[in-house]
Amino acid sequence: MSAFGHRAYALRRALAMLGQRPGRFLLGLLLATAALALPLLILAMAYTAAPWITRVQAGPELSVFVTPGTGSPEIEALRARLAASPGVAGVLLIPRDQAYAELVRRSGIAAAGERANPLPDVLVVRFGWTWDPAAIERAAAAARQWPGVDAVQADLQWYRRLIAGGNAVAMPMLALAALTLTLVFLALTGAAAAQVELRRDEMDLLTLIGARRAFIVRPYAYAAALTLALAAVLALALATITLATTEPALAGLAQTSGEPFRWRAVPAWALVLAVLLATLFGGLVGTLTLRRRIGRGHRS
Repeated sequence: MSAFGHRAYALRRALAMLGQRPGRFLLGLLLATAALALPLLILAMAYTAAPWITRVQAGPELSVFVTPGTGSPEIEALRARLAASPGVAGVLLIPRDQAYAELVRRSGIAAAGERANPLPDVLVVRFGWTWDPAAIERAAAAARQWPGVDAVQADLQWYRRLIAGGNAVAMPMLALAALTLTLVFLALTGAAAAQVELRRDEMDLLTLIGARRAFIVRPYAYAAALTLALAAVLALALATITLATTEPALAGLAQTSGEPFRWRAVPAWALVLAVLLATLFGGLVGTLTLRRRIGRGHRS
């Protein structure tokens, strides 16, 4: 029999074994579907939230007030020096005339031309995310000594509270994630292994006629792989239905803040990869489970 013939026989035998135990097959299928739907939903939520997170500026900022009378070349040099500082993500120049015009617009005080502009040029230094707020304070202390800098303002209290809150929830979240992954792994392993029921008489007959170990194992591996492959497809359908039913409520909530909301479609390649990985995992578990049971049978 050719290699294709071996695999075709194994597939037919796997389908027959699943049909002979419909209760066990359906129970394993439901268990694996529920286990796979959870990470798929988390993936969809993370993929949708990614653009929102990138728009949020969570890093700290410094306001560097330029000494009055400093010329434009000196301000640009100071801006470049700040931008070259460690951890700086960007430096924004707010010219004094622009700041004063905005102040006039918002406060309704006398027009800008009727009184002198008392505001200085300001360089807003934006830092990237860091777990060490003290580094920002050191940068502020160094900037205060530079020529052309009149004052530096750094409000890091909110950032310290954010870091403290992140540290407080990080370990419980990591523990929860590890527990979730463990439960998913155990559920998938149990669902795949449940499809492997060793028939000693069949194995002895196949061994007697000279069948190789791979030929004996392959139908059971296919049965476990088919179970998880179908479970992955059903999990995709379940996740899609869940996202579709929750989108109207979330869109209505987002409208209250003036933001549109739609679930982003996860790339097709990622979904195909998820089904493929589930299939391969099922085949691996089926193979290892049967080999272990064969080994126990030989020892007994």
